[in-house]
Formats: sequence, structure tokens, C-alpha cells
Amino acid sequence: EKEEKEEEKDDGVVLGGGPTSLPPGGLTRSFSRGALGNSGNKQPSLAAAAYPTVASADADVARQVEVFLGKLAELTKGAGGGTRPGGNDGAAAATLARVLPRLAAGDPDAAQALAAHATTSCGRLKDLDGLASGLPGAETLALELRCCALVVEGIPPDASGARLKSKAIAMGALRAVTGYLLDVAFSGPGARDLDRGSPGWSDACARAALPHALATLGGLIRSHREGAAAVAAATSTFGRVPEATPGSDSEATPGEVPKVAEATPGEVGEATPGLPEAAAPPRRVTLLRLLHALEPVTERGVGTLAENALEYVEAMDAAAAAAV
Repeated sequence: EKEEKEEEKDDGVVLGGGPTSLPPGGLTRSFSRGALGNSGNKQPSLAAAAYPTVASADADVARQVEVFLGKLAELTKGAGGGTRPGGNDGAAAATLARVLPRLAAGDPDAAQALAAHATTSCGRLKDLDGLASGLPGAETLALELRCCALVVEGIPPDASGARLKSKAIAMGALRAVTGYLLDVAFSGPGARDLDRGSPGWSDACARAALPHALATLGGLIRSHREGAAAVAAATSTFGRVPEATPGSDSEATPGEVPKVAEATPGEVGEATPGLPEAAAPPRRVTLLRLLHALEPVTERGVGTLAENALEYVEAMDAAAAAAV
């Protein structure tokens, strides 16, 4: 027993507890003895999740990440099953989500797996809005999206973290978030006009997935120049001319460029002159303008999350800083 204690003492490094960073494989022992080692009805060990220790440098990091992502899914389903909302499973899932980026960022295969996981979750943002609050499925998906935000927020702001974010962005994670915000959540009448006094705006701000989308957005673009530039350029698809079906009346004449309503950068597009309001094409909105409009929203921290995203864009994109 004394030798075992000495062994644990020699290889123990507390995450965030000092200048020593978590090396590859640093979660193996703690989770194998804690959350991953549970069987039957035993609860995951939060202490093990909060205080990871160092394992062999030769450990297969990518395999560890796959195992922990599986455990994260298991914990998410357990906490969202309606039996223990906000209980140990939810806390363990949140802790594991915060630690995973530190483990995966330095290994290409592990980073690929974590980026794919985050991208898949980002694609489910709109699904949460369609679930009735209080149902087991809603609780499970809400926790999954919260953990996704914690994962991207926990990516270290260094070169390895930038590569991990680039992988996620290349897979479509950022596009899924911006598309949800512009073309789903705020696509209805009133909301797309940024009319903060309209019922449409109130309904959009009350969407269940909105805080998760904004938190994930901030995590993806913080200290990431390409991500910030993509957000600065993001615009809703309203008013864009769809591709014409061959042979249809809407097909453009060869050599003719379809006309698209232009919008001044950072502002809402204007209705086509001469057309009555009902016949005017939907207005296009830039994401920067939408984030500005969300800043005064106090419910569920939406305004703070929107402000954070604007600050991240401003810090990384000089051209967008003027618009911000």
C-alpha cells in the first residue's frame, strides 16, 4: 500500500494547479479508477475528473479520447434521462468536457476525433429548439450542447489549440453555428429585421439552443484569426438568388449574372425600391449586426455571450474592428 501511494505521488500533476501542463495520457489513471471504472449503479467520481494524473507518455492518446468521448455520451444520457437532472452525471460530464481539449490538442488523431465530435453537436443546435422543455430528450441534448460549448471554450489558446479549432472549422462546426443563428433562430419576421420590440424577436431570443450557440461561437473564434474573419463576413442567406432549375423560367440567360440585393457591411439590407413591403425580398443580416442587437439581452447570459464574441472578432480581425 505504501509503494502504491508513492507511485501515485510521483506521477500526479493537477490540471491547472501549476506551471506544468497536462501531458499526453494525463487522464488515464484518474478516470480508469473513477468515472470510467464504475460499473452497475455506482456514480462517477467527480474527484477523479477534477484532479487528473499523469499516465505513461507512451499511452495511445487518440484511443483515450475516443474512450472519454464515449464516456461523455454516456454521462450526458444519464444526466438527461430525467431521473437525476443536475446530478453527479451532469457535473462529471461538464468536468470531462473541460478537460478533453487539453488532452487532445497536442495529438493529431485525438484532435481530429474531438473536432468531429464538436462538429456533430453543432449540427444539432436546431434540434433542441424543436423539443418540448422538460422531456428527457431535451435534457439530454441540452447537456450535450452545453458540453460541446465547454469543449471548444477549453481549447488552449496556443498553436496546438489553433490547429484543433481549424480542424473543427474545416469540418463545418463554425458554419453550423453561424447558420443556426442567422438562418434558423433569427430567420422569422421581426427577428430577421432585428426589431427588438417584435414578437418574432422575443421568440428568437427565447430559443433553447441560443446560449449554447453563442458560447460555442465564442469558443471557436477566440484567439483564432480565420474563425474571427469568417464570423465578420457571415451573412444570412435571405434575399440570395437560389440556383435555377435547368429549363425553368427563373433560369438566368447565359452570360447574365443574377442580381442579389446588396447590404452594407454590418447593416441590414434594404428592401427593393418600388416594391410594396409584402413583395420585397427578405432582408439580409450580418452576424456582427445580430450580435450587436443581442448585447442588451439579459436573459440566460445571452447579451454577455454576444459581447464576448464581438470582442473576440475585434481582437483578431483589424478590418472587422472598425465595424464592431
